[in-house]
Amino acid sequence: MKNIFYKLSLACLFAAALTSCSSDDKGVILDPNNTQNLWSFNESASSLTVTNEVLTDTIEVGVTSASNVDREIPINIDATSTATSNLYSFQAGSLIIPAGKFVGKIILEGNFDNLPDGATYTLVLTLDESQVSILDDYNFHVVTITKNCVTENIGGSHPYRQYNMVGGTEGPVDTIKTGTMVWSQTAAGTGIFKIADLSWGLFSSVRGINAATVSGGNNFIQWTCAGLRANTQDQFGNSYTYDVVSVNGPVFTFNWTNTHGDKGTVEVTRNNGRDWPTSLLTQ
Repeated sequence: MKNIFYKLSLACLFAAALTSCSSDDKGVILDPNNTQNLWSFNESASSLTVTNEVLTDTIEVGVTSASNVDREIPINIDATSTATSNLYSFQAGSLIIPAGKFVGKIILEGNFDNLPDGATYTLVLTLDESQVSILDDYNFHVVTITKNCVTENIGGSHPYRQYNMVGGTEGPVDTIKTGTMVWSQTAAGTGIFKIADLSWGLFSSVRGINAATVSGGNNFIQWTCAGLRANTQDQFGNSYTYDVVSVNGPVFTFNWTNTHGDKGTVEVTRNNGRDWPTSLLTQ
């Protein structure tokens, strides 16, 4: 019964010689003029991936008969939903199908600020069968809601330049550190990358230690909807904060600090000469 309401509104309206349209699935006779109101979601599922630019999903509910007045249909949220009310919003309670129309719409909006990066939730919407008659059991619609601002793979061997370095209790470092940092993507679409040195060369410049790293070198950074995040601590238990301050074509610049008081400014040049995604900027 997918898109049955479009079939009705097109086929039945343009085929004026016809008095009815039939559903091939179950033999239901659908006549837009017989006042028999059969309701249904037009699709059983959809996906809403919330990003810096995309917040909404349009969900359609249809009815099989025409009317010269607006019609209201109650929409319920099923208890099996895992999405809590702080993660989304829409005009709660009901949906209006305008007079002369067969389809009405719900605009579902994801709450960008409250959704955590990478998590997946479901929102199950239902039509109340105690109040309306349902067409072909299409009385539910499941929305999969996620938040993910990763639009491309930014892995590779990227040259960098670090300056304005401060070595915690050692104080400012009057030098510029250059090198190449390999970003190894851990899994497609996650925005998580393994790098060798959380300090981008500061440890070697200040303390003669090769890198700020955990055992095995499993340091991870992540491109999120809130910018660039350091997901691991170093060998001394220090946590790291990365704040992207500018994205200028193939060069992006960020300031970093850790809980020991180390800090610096790093410019990273993309290895293939392509522009960095502007969504690396902190939102």
